[in-house]
Amino acid sequence: MGRMMAVEAATTGRFRFPGARGVCVVGIAIVVAFLAPRADAIQARVSLPNGDVYSGEWLRSDGSQFRIRLDDGQELQLFLPAGGIVQFLDAEGGVAPEATQRLRAAWEALELGLPDVAESNLREAIALSPRFAAGHFELAALLESRESSEASRHYVLAAQLDPVAYPITDKIQEEATEYLAQGDYVSAAIALAAFAKAFPGDPYASEAAHNAARYFGENIDASPDVQMQALEAYEYAMGTFPEHPFAEENLFALGRLYGSMEDHARAQFTLAEFLSLYPGSPYEARAHLALGYAYLGMGDMDGVVREASWVMAQTMDEGLRGEALALSSEVAWSVYTMEDGLAHDTVFAVAPDGADTWIGTVKGITKFDLSYGAPLALDIGNLARETIIRSFAVSPSNVWVGTSGIGLLRQNKATGAVTEYGPMDGLPRGIDAIVMDDRDVWVGGVDKLARYSRLDGRWTTFTEEEGFEGVHANALVLTPESLWIGTKHKGVIRLDRDLMIWQTYTPRDSGLGGDSITSMIATDTGIVATWYTTVSQGFRTNSQGYSTWNDAEQSWTAFPFGQDDIAPEDIHAAYADGTLWVATGEALLMQQPDGKWGTYEYPIEVRGSRIHSVTPDGQYVWIGTDAGLARVNTQMFERVSDGE
Repeated sequence: MGRMMAVEAATTGRFRFPGARGVCVVGIAIVVAFLAPRADAIQARVSLPNGDVYSGEWLRSDGSQFRIRLDDGQELQLFLPAGGIVQFLDAEGGVAPEATQRLRAAWEALELGLPDVAESNLREAIALSPRFAAGHFELAALLESRESSEASRHYVLAAQLDPVAYPITDKIQEEATEYLAQGDYVSAAIALAAFAKAFPGDPYASEAAHNAARYFGENIDASPDVQMQALEAYEYAMGTFPEHPFAEENLFALGRLYGSMEDHARAQFTLAEFLSLYPGSPYEARAHLALGYAYLGMGDMDGVVREASWVMAQTMDEGLRGEALALSSEVAWSVYTMEDGLAHDTVFAVAPDGADTWIGTVKGITKFDLSYGAPLALDIGNLARETIIRSFAVSPSNVWVGTSGIGLLRQNKATGAVTEYGPMDGLPRGIDAIVMDDRDVWVGGVDKLARYSRLDGRWTTFTEEEGFEGVHANALVLTPESLWIGTKHKGVIRLDRDLMIWQTYTPRDSGLGGDSITSMIATDTGIVATWYTTVSQGFRTNSQGYSTWNDAEQSWTAFPFGQDDIAPEDIHAAYADGTLWVATGEALLMQQPDGKWGTYEYPIEVRGSRIHSVTPDGQYVWIGTDAGLARVNTQMFERVSDGE
């Protein structure tokens, strides 16, 4: 568009902008008079969003495709995507008369309500004269009215060709605002990015570049294509306008974008740079969290714990603290399944034994030898005969194994010899619980309780006739004075070992909380029993919780959890080193001596599965589930909690 045309339009007030659809005779005359076609070729440079650049003689364009003859004579026809930039290298150029005729025909078509015809004429005008600024502008206005994101590129081209006649800053701002009002962040970003690249010297260019990056960033998870456009926008904004006020936010966003694209090394570098450049930033905690995820992707577990620890120690935002805890879980938890050597994925019992760990499944026993630094599964299947393993008790010399179906097994650890005890010895076929001390080995199952004297090797069976009610003995705890028996549907039974006196505790008469006991343990302060109930005051419920025994008051205190949406029997407790562990269907809970609880979210592999047991083992806690054996390194959580 010639400079004289712009001057004439300004003085007459008859130059057309979008909305003025009448024929501008004076304007057309000026175009014809002052922009006569030139005989020499039009030189152009085309920059594509992927970084490719083509320079040569401009041959033709229909708005979406262009033809160009390269310097070596090769002709190319290429698609010009959104964000592509065309720069015409000759300063004078010309507009063919045929192009102005097409422009006039387009205006007439619009007056007649024929936008398709108008668009066709405008694209032909541009094809005839690619440097026809008015053609690009009119096509842009028409495309904008049709809500096409292609409009931005033609506005930019018009402004490139004649920035005096077509100042574009306000137009781009207006267009981006309209897209944003529609929730179309991608189109807004495309418009702003094209403008910033075409006019880097414009006062609005830096803000446009950074806003483009921000708006692309709102949709970084939409598609790989949008991610690539966002990446280009971020890198351009940060590289060209590093001092803009949005640079802080966008450098952080760029690091997150690299993480979303699983480019963890670049994410780590960018986020570390951000934390170095902007200490105390409002995005600091989130940057540390994102950096933790980058370390996770790189396999740097110490880095994960370090960043999660920082978040836990330095921010009071509970949402971010929860994310940090969940992130640490990715490091702290391990899950073992049949693929790792388990006899079966359903695990009922776990018994630590020095460097070994005995695992009871529905298909026999697996022993993990952890002395190698990684689990090594050692199948000793004949011991269990492919039966369900319900319980263990381990001594320095023997391993006692409770099964469903064949009774009790004892293996001599030194020789490997196996001794079987079953119904012929007065034992139940199903052994759900085993406990022992220097005096006795006690086993409990369906309708029976039995004692093995370690002094004389004799069995004694307790049934209803001997004072033991015929109930399902599901959990056992030994103290010097008493045997505590947790039952299914009958509460807790206490046996005075010297006087052989039986005492029964139920929710109705002792405050126990539930009538079905899933586990029972001895702590430094007394007995803890986990329970559930399916019937309460005549109504079916799914309540669960734990109860503590007060020896002085001879009563229980119940602590219900109220997790009605999970299996009520999914609750088990264990105790070690002053810490009470409670595994529920939702999470592993930890109660420290000060009474405060911590929550360990299960890993995704076992989340939602049935819980059968919880077993502390030094720095680890084992969880037996239907989806495998989960092990959590509690020291990882302690590091996070302590902010180390």
